Amino acid sequence: MAITNDGSTVRFYLNGVQFASEAESVETGSANVAIGIGYSFTNYEFDGSISEFRLYADGLSAAEVDTLYQESRPRYP
Repeated sequence: MAITNDGSTVRFYLNGVQFASEAESVETGSANVAIGIGYSFTNYEFDGSISEFRLYADGLSAAEVDTLYQESRPRYP
């Protein structure tokens, strides 16, 4: 699963393939990042594990997301 934001659009990817997008502006500046916890307005608690997490300063292109997905897939002989 990957989520990118280029400042105007949030894109959602699963297995390197985009499956949704939504127009969303982003404010510049500093912000806290919380991974694996719910937001107070959703009452959602994350019940699982995260094996890998990466945070990039710039929004990735679809090709970059796919490349990262392909590179992280297990290789079996």
